[in-house]
Amino acid sequence: MGTAALRTADNAASLTHQLEAVLGHPIRIIDGQEEARLIATGVRSLLRQHPGTHLVLDIGGGSVELILLDQHGIISSVSLPLGIAVLHHRFHQHEPIRSDELTLMREHIIGKVRPWLAQLQNTPIKSLIGASGIFDVLADLDLHPDMLLCPIPKARIQDVTRQVTTMDLSSRKRLPGLPEERADLIVSAMNLIDVLIEEVHPEEIYTSAYAMKEGELLERMAGKGHSSSVDLSPDGRPI
Repeated sequence: MGTAALRTADNAASLTHQLEAVLGHPIRIIDGQEEARLIATGVRSLLRQHPGTHLVLDIGGGSVELILLDQHGIISSVSLPLGIAVLHHRFHQHEPIRSDELTLMREHIIGKVRPWLAQLQNTPIKSLIGASGIFDVLADLDLHPDMLLCPIPKARIQDVTRQVTTMDLSSRKRLPGLPEERADLIVSAMNLIDVLIEEVHPEEIYTSAYAMKEGELLERMAGKGHSSSVDLSPDGRPI
């Protein structure tokens, strides 16, 4: 399955052809709406004990998916060109990031998300749920790598955002619990998350271990008659 990178690459057709030859399997490039639907399927499987309306945030390199959902399904979704690689290359020009670069980045994020968030003004958001990616790093930093639905305190996100934003790349690479390959993009990722929290004011924040890949697998399981939901204990671990 191909997402934002193959949706936007100038050489997507030739690259896909080469990948199919190497893998021995056809590649299906999905649009942002299908990506959001599969992400929602993966996350919703963990929400049986969490009624209410949730905003799912899936951060990729080329795009960001925002999905408003409840236990019945997707209410609204959008795919925005706010991937952390895009933000990093456009705004993060110095180490540490300069204050003017950071201001421009955050203003750019706000300008992209507010038009969609405007429709949610009368919808109380029970929780912001981060799907995989940088949210897995947050769970690991808090020593909860085995939780499928892991609560992350708002203060913790703010602390990590302030910490990585003031560090240069070499310092971020030495940060305990942060994979070295995430060190360059984590400033963009954390500020994106921080902006969303300020805009949405969720009651709770979670990281979900399930996202698009798990949504695809759960749909295939359901097609074969297997359960497509997961029972969790109160601490977020699978039963």
